[in-house]
Amino acid sequence: MEEAIIYLAKLVYDYTIASKLADEAFIDQAAANMIKAFNLDDMVCQISHNKKGDLIASYDYLNKELNFNLAAIYKNTRVNLRNEAMLGFINLKEDEIYKINLSYINVVAHEIFHAIQYSKIPFDKDDIESKLLKLSFDDVLLVINNNGNVSREQAKYVSIIRDLESKDSYRMNIPSERMASIDAARVVKAVSSFICDKPYINNYIDYKLELAKYNGYQEYNCPTAYVMAVLNSLKNVLELDYYLPESLEENEDICRELAYKHELSLEDKLYYGMFINDEIKNGQLTLIKRLIDHNKRR
Repeated sequence: MEEAIIYLAKLVYDYTIASKLADEAFIDQAAANMIKAFNLDDMVCQISHNKKGDLIASYDYLNKELNFNLAAIYKNTRVNLRNEAMLGFINLKEDEIYKINLSYINVVAHEIFHAIQYSKIPFDKDDIESKLLKLSFDDVLLVINNNGNVSREQAKYVSIIRDLESKDSYRMNIPSERMASIDAARVVKAVSSFICDKPYINNYIDYKLELAKYNGYQEYNCPTAYVMAVLNSLKNVLELDYYLPESLEENEDICRELAYKHELSLEDKLYYGMFINDEIKNGQLTLIKRLIDHNKRR
């Protein structure tokens, strides 16, 4: 993986030093490099570029296709930079291209990690990652396991889930999404470590990583339990299953048991969206605020 990180670092450096924003060639090179690094040739057969809509990127398992929307990525990044500047983050003109190019690496890495997740189908191992990926891709597995011949109730379930997944407020809690977000943020941090030694930039990248861990915990002590409760409730209502635990509290208890069984550390719990108490949750928020304040005092 280090060889891939060095390649990505050189790519970002070359574009940034030339005052050049990432383009389709940049994305293609970054994606091809990570596909090779993770042996994903069987999982990614095509890299496409979409110029319409607001969806910044996607991985299509059935067609083995990565799709990127250059304009949407840029627009989303500009919004994030503006919001971060309002928080107090230093946003010098000289650093802007660098931050934007890193954001493209983040998007590519995020979708690559989804391809890696799908490569683990049918998720039949007795480890927590397999269990949470099976939960995350429940709608896809339903279609695959029935060879596309789903019942009316199953089709309605899939439709509702995909509608929910289009909303940030739900999607950020899905285990596969938070895992891909954290993994991608770690790649960005590794890439930047080969290029930049500016403390305030390193501080900014640490903030992005810690925020990826905290997302979902703004509202819930256990984001994964919330997703479990939503899916179980839908299955019960549509009679795809019966008597599944629907309450958030019941599913939090299940997550606590999973964390205990698999002896998860705090970092693991944050990675998988497992239950953390208010004290730990507030500690993570304090860390994020400290990173913001430290940036202001540069």
